[in-house]
Amino acid sequence: MRINKIDERLSEMITALGGFEKIECLVRTLNYRSFNSYIKKYGERIVKGYPFINSFSIELSKKEISRLSNLDSIVYISASSNVFALMNV
Repeated sequence: MRINKIDERLSEMITALGGFEKIECLVRTLNYRSFNSYIKKYGERIVKGYPFINSFSIELSKKEISRLSNLDSIVYISASSNVFALMNV
């Protein structure tokens, strides 16, 4: 596992995960299209794709996070979080 590719908060979260539990992660890649093909081949559940930032939101287990962090095509893996737009009303 390449620890420098995994967000510190995600590292803390995955230590509490069981073997088959999954957590939604944001995975940043070097190439959106090639990683999209790769991840579908392994049957991972893509929650959402973000081609404009070469990223995917994917449900991953501890083992899958470790496997992906070793790929050269992965830039960074972090825990997903909700983002809300604030408006002046």
